Amino acid sequence: MTDTTAYGGLLRTVQRQARNEEVVMPFTMGLRGHASLHEHQTRQHVARRVAHIKGCALVEEMPQSLWTRRTYLIPSETLVAQAAHGLGVFGEDDLFGGVVPHAFVATKAITHPLLSPTAAAPAGWSEEFPRQVAAAVLPGHTAFTRQDAAEAGEKLLALGPVRVKQVAQTGGHGQAVVHDLGELTTCLAALRDATIEQGLVLEQNLSQVDTLSVGQVRVAGILASYHGRQRLTRDNTGAVAQAWGDVKLTPTTYLVNKRGLPSHLIDEGMKQGSVY
Repeated sequence: MTDTTAYGGLLRTVQRQARNEEVVMPFTMGLRGHASLHEHQTRQHVARRVAHIKGCALVEEMPQSLWTRRTYLIPSETLVAQAAHGLGVFGEDDLFGGVVPHAFVATKAITHPLLSPTAAAPAGWSEEFPRQVAAAVLPGHTAFTRQDAAEAGEKLLALGPVRVKQVAQTGGHGQAVVHDLGELTTCLAALRDATIEQGLVLEQNLSQVDTLSVGQVRVAGILASYHGRQRLTRDNTGAVAQAWGDVKLTPTTYLVNKRGLPSHLIDEGMKQGSVY
């Protein structure tokens, strides 16, 4: 990843403007996501880099009752609005992360439509969003009941193998590929009701893939666009997990960044990412 010191004068200006009373702090209390040792170490590294960019002190995580200065959070997962407001998070200057109105909005559940207009869905579900991003995603459905998941899987098996994803899992975990109705039934039977109620994504499986990650981040007024290829690796338990390949970071918008990219695949990935 690009060294933040490469931003030169812009970074020094931001640091001079940082207020002495602000601190940067990792935040995990009450959150369940990204709790592995690897994720903890990654979050600590991000917190150190963000503190450097902002010109602030980095502090160890502590209960909110002990916060005495303005605290910029590096949360372990996307925050739900009600909880975020209780932490004093009201805008992008308060955290390095995201805030959503409902917990499921932070997951891959939003990607695909329900099996039918009458299918079970959590409060706040949008029927419009899956329609808007349909051209940028694989054929699939999201289900919140065992019956809906079974019917969606049976429908998609007509296209070939189906990948079943637990929406609360990350890094390639909580996924299985089924090739027929028997495997689908076995897969769903192994899942707890609570897991299914959080949401399952069932989508067409691709055997040969080149997965790109694209996005933008903004810290202390510095906007950067990034793109990189995902690859498969082994985690500390020996299980297959997703990891980053080469990451390109540019302190510009998407439009400027795209002009310097040689690959039409990356260009297409950034277009699809913008749609999503």
